[in-house]
Amino acid sequence: MPSIADRLRCQPALVLIPLLLSFGCTSTLLVHLNTHEELSYKATCAKAAVSHTNDLANGRYFLPEFHVEKWRGTMPSGKKITEKELIAQLLKPKTKLAMVTGRGGLGKTRLAKSIEAQTCKTTPIFKLDLNKDVAAHDVQGNDAMLLMMLAKQLRIGGGQEGLNELDRLLRSQPWIVLADAIEEVDLLKRAKVALSLTKLRLRYPNTLKVVVFARPPLLVPHYGFSLVDIAVQILPIT
Repeated sequence: MPSIADRLRCQPALVLIPLLLSFGCTSTLLVHLNTHEELSYKATCAKAAVSHTNDLANGRYFLPEFHVEKWRGTMPSGKKITEKELIAQLLKPKTKLAMVTGRGGLGKTRLAKSIEAQTCKTTPIFKLDLNKDVAAHDVQGNDAMLLMMLAKQLRIGGGQEGLNELDRLLRSQPWIVLADAIEEVDLLKRAKVALSLTKLRLRYPNTLKVVVFARPPLLVPHYGFSLVDIAVQILPIT
């Protein structure tokens, strides 16, 4: 765990952060998650990775394939990709928002767990139920509530000092939000929920990646999410 001196050295005015990082300040978001005494992120990530490996070995998880509806860059041949190709594309720097759709029972939740298991060791993962965690509250269409939720998950205190530390951590390296259940959100709230997440993305354009899992939309393309980089549909297992 970083010493008090290191923590203080890593909490400058935001304009000095890039300079200090170049001199070896290593208190990144992942370091915080792995070393904070009140967080179990490291153990949870290791457990997820082992569980995923066992599920593959014992035939409890079958790697899905996807039909590509939208892609950043050259469209894959035949508009069909594997899970490995999807994850590789998600981790590319220019990919910021991905939409994964599939009918009920095709494994969207299991896919989210698979992505978490394969990436959480190097890229911080946060899970978000857009219906229970966001729409259930008074949604104003801004990202204030999402920031409060992240601060709570990271065990960061309030006040301006806490906000500055949260902001520094969320800018320190790429991180991923796995967002689920947008189709369960009341129609009157969906636009504001999508806007809240969009504003969070715009606040952290260089580090935040969002993956939205949902059933195929019926009324509004991509459930109102704008600037979608990737849109794929889970194919039924044949």
